[in-house]
This record gives sequence, structure tokens and C-alpha cells, in this order.
Amino acid sequence: MLDHSASFINRRQVLQGIAISTLGALLPVTTFATEEKSAAVSFGFSLYGMKSVATTDAFRILNRIGYDAVELVCMPDWSTAPESLSREERTQIKQELERLNLQLPALMENLPLLVSAEQRQKHLDRIKAAGELGHDLSPEKPPVLETIMGGKPDDWPAVKNEMVEELGRWADAAEACQTVLAVKPHVSGAVHAPDSADWLIQQVNSPWIRLAYDYSHYQIRDYDFEKSLDRLLPHSVFIHVKDNLGTDGKVQFALPGEGNIDYPTYFKALKKHHYRGTVMVEVSSQLWRKDGYDPVAAAKTSFANLKPILRSAGLA
Repeated sequence: MLDHSASFINRRQVLQGIAISTLGALLPVTTFATEEKSAAVSFGFSLYGMKSVATTDAFRILNRIGYDAVELVCMPDWSTAPESLSREERTQIKQELERLNLQLPALMENLPLLVSAEQRQKHLDRIKAAGELGHDLSPEKPPVLETIMGGKPDDWPAVKNEMVEELGRWADAAEACQTVLAVKPHVSGAVHAPDSADWLIQQVNSPWIRLAYDYSHYQIRDYDFEKSLDRLLPHSVFIHVKDNLGTDGKVQFALPGEGNIDYPTYFKALKKHHYRGTVMVEVSSQLWRKDGYDPVAAAKTSFANLKPILRSAGLA
């Protein structure tokens, strides 16, 4: 396959120069400090782990537990998909977020890059719709739109340039709706290694395409934590946290604090890097699809496991 990434680099450099002056005002709470200040890390729970709970009920539950941020899900079979929300429902959600002082740093989608031309156009339409929803719900600090990228691990060498090209189209769509896209490497995806993620972001070279950092996907493959954080955090606008009980590459996700990830070291490293964004609990579908899964108990357990560590690290 021909390497088309060079043309995108030049175009992105021009676009970056135009966009960067206004982008700072549009970025959500997920930003990075350039000097040592008091930490401003928000701690949230993704409603990906609360599909069975009505949205505003989930807000109130999470507020009572102590969370100060949420992530909504925009996938088609969810109640908060853009096409499912009327103007009145959007207003109600916005008002409830404001009443409870809950931040909305991110929306979740599921938009694989390697699809047919027809599906690609549908994905661009979904980016636009999610961007509009984000601006409706949080106009002063629009949330990022977070998504995985799909593909298979062994496919990376063959598809990487195609992924760069499609992310270039996503960047155009993201700029048009003034919404930052946070793409997330996945243990089962074509982009699964820190060096691949770093390469991809640098090739696209757009302020509208950033990363979502989720160490659980790197930890399963035994990638070094400090090296992955040092390399990817500068490109990242959002952090998902969960845990892993698997070994030797086996994927067995768990609630954060219930597995193999050393969160005291993790959060101390975030402090060292002056991270001032959101730490968002994501419950894997491996868990929430199980019989007997209790979303409220999962939210309480995750909070109890991580909040004291955030405080100890000076992030809360």
C-alpha cells in the first residue's frame, strides 16, 4: 500500500496553524498544566457501565457517591444516542448536569476506521451529530468524542496508512463541528501498542485528533507503564481507568483497583506530569454484560478503590 501520510502531514500543519488559536477555548477540562499548580483532576464514571439506569437517575446516583464527572454514550442502541434525544431531553440533561455540578468531559462512540465507503460517510455523520450534542449539553466546555479505531493486531503494518487517511477525514469533520476526537488504542485493535499510537497521532498531525489513554490495554501486553505514559500523555486529552486480572496476554478486565494495575504509582506519575484532566472509570462490557451485574455497586466500589489513592497522590 502506498504511504499517503505525507500529504496529510502538510495539510494538517496548515490546519493546525489556523485552528490552534481557537482550540484552547474549546478543549474540555481534560488539559495539561505547564507549571506546578494545585491539581484540578476530576473523577468520573462512564455511563457505559450504567446502561440499565435512566440518565438523570445515574447523574444523581453518581453525585451522591461523590463523582464530579460523567461520560455519556452516543452509540445507536443507547438512550443518549444523538438521534434519540429531543431538544427538550437535551435541555433536561444539561440542566441536571448543571444542578449537580457534574462535568461532561467526554462522549463515547464506536467508530472503527476500516469500513466501507458507505459506512465511512455514516461515521462522519455520527461525528457531526455527536459534536452537536456535546455543544448542546456543555456549550462552554464541549466534551471530547472518544472512540476505539477497530482492526486486528496483526493488521497494523498493512492498514496503518489507510488509518492515517481516514483519521484525516475525521479531523476535517471534527473541526467542522468544533469537537476534539480522542481515539483509543485497544488491546484487540490494529492500534494496540504505544509506539503505533504515537506514530499515528504524529502522522495525522491535527489538533482535532488526540488520544484517550487507557493503560489497561497496554498492561495486558506487558508494555512498560512509565514509558507508555511518557510517550502518550502529551498526546492525550482523556483517561479511562479499569483493571486487568489476566496474564500472558489474556484479557480479563476488572473494576479499577481489583486487578494488577498499581494505581498508587499510576496516580503519582500523573501528578508528576502535572495532569489536570479527567480520570474516568470505564466498566468493561465483559463485566456489565454478566448476569447479576450491579451498576450502582460497581460505581461505589470503583470510587472506594480509587478516590483515596487520588487524594494520597495529591490529585483530589
